[in-house]
Amino acid sequence: MTENVGVSRTENIQVTTICLTKDNYLQWYAAITMGIAGSGRIAYVNGKKVEPPKTSPALDTWFLEDNQVPTL
Repeated sequence: MTENVGVSRTENIQVTTICLTKDNYLQWYAAITMGIAGSGRIAYVNGKKVEPPKTSPALDTWFLEDNQVPTL
């Protein structure tokens, strides 16, 4: 089996069915965090995956993956 390292996911997934309200932030946050972590994109949210320099060839991949987070 081959591993697709560096291949971007393009499908949308529903992370949670919990709708955020003023009374359920902690439950919603836990569900969203687990969903994003499960998709392998939590480093874009917590700042551990920083934007490479504008001259870096890795910038295109970073940009594509970073912009997938809001679609989860």
